[in-house]
Amino acid sequence: MSAARRLAVVRHAPTDVAGRCVGRTDVEATMPHAEAAARAAERLAAAPDLGLVRVWASPLRRCAGLAAALGERLGVPLTLDPRLAEIDHGTFEGRAYADLERDEPAALAAWMSAWEHEGPPGGESARALGARVGAWLDELPPGGHLLVAHAGVARALRVRPGGASWADAMARTVPHLCLDAVYGW
Repeated sequence: MSAARRLAVVRHAPTDVAGRCVGRTDVEATMPHAEAAARAAERLAAAPDLGLVRVWASPLRRCAGLAAALGERLGVPLTLDPRLAEIDHGTFEGRAYADLERDEPAALAAWMSAWEHEGPPGGESARALGARVGAWLDELPPGGHLLVAHAGVARALRVRPGGASWADAMARTVPHLCLDAVYGW
C-alpha cells in the first residue's frame, strides 16, 4: 500500500499584464514576495494540517519568488520544476489581445474555438499543459505538498486529480494568493 499524498494549490500574487497573452513570459508580481507570502500563509492557516514536506513552483519569478518566501516562512524546502510553468502561448506570448484581434484574427479565432486540443501558433493546448502537469503529478512523492501555481496549472489540476472537465475548470477563476484546492490520494 502506498503512502498518502496531499497537494494544496495557491496561485501567485497579481501581475500587471492585464489584456496581454501572458503564459511563459517571465513577469514579476506586483507585490513583494514576503508580503504575498504573509497573505497566502494566512489563508493556508485555515486549511487542514497538510504535514508539508515540500513547496513546489514554476521557475518563473511570479511563482518562484512567492514559493521561496513561503518555504522559508513555513520551514519547508522548495523545488522548482519547469513542468509547472504556465501554458506556452507560442507566437502570441506577451502580445496584447487587442493587437491579436486586429493583426491575426483568424489565428486567434482558430485557437479560441479549439483551445482544449490546439494551442496558438507555436504554443501548447490545454491538454498538452495537462499532460505536462500530469507527468509531474505522477512523480509527486508521498506527504504533504504546497504548489505555488499559475492559473493554467491550477486548472490542469482541477481536471486531474480534481475530476473536472476542461470547460468546467476554465469557467472558474483562480484567485491570487488563495487556496484553490487541496487534493488527496
